[in-house]
Amino acid sequence: MARLGCPPMKNFREQLDLLRDQGLRLCEPSRLAIDAGMTKRVFASMIHVSYLYAHVLHGYSDYIIEVNPRHVAFYQRMLGFERVGPLRLCSRVGAPAVLLRLPLAEMGERIRACGGRPELLADERSFYPLFFAPADEAGIVARLLANRQGGR
Repeated sequence: MARLGCPPMKNFREQLDLLRDQGLRLCEPSRLAIDAGMTKRVFASMIHVSYLYAHVLHGYSDYIIEVNPRHVAFYQRMLGFERVGPLRLCSRVGAPAVLLRLPLAEMGERIRACGGRPELLADERSFYPLFFAPADEAGIVARLLANRQGGR
């Protein structure tokens, strides 16, 4: 089970303020827990929809997450996050934490290159081949917009 910890703002305020000073719009998903029975494809689909919601619909530029150091390699390898800032103590759970960042424009590039192409899994060691095909994004965005506006 992968788990995101504390909301980053509390423990990494200086790093987040520096990123915002650079003009970045930060999306801070937190407390994401992946059930051990969840398939990789469902996880990839969920992350792809969250990307569309954050970047395409709301214009966020980057995902920022706080994770336990033992999960850093997973998020780097499987989604392309990079570490920013020092090791800190997550005040909410009393455990070590690091801040990770993923520019959503880069995520979009990887989706366009690999999304909807599970045959790439042998060579591409990430979740991106399990994301939706780029051609499917318009329909997903339309459904998200319709749902947000109270339609079906």
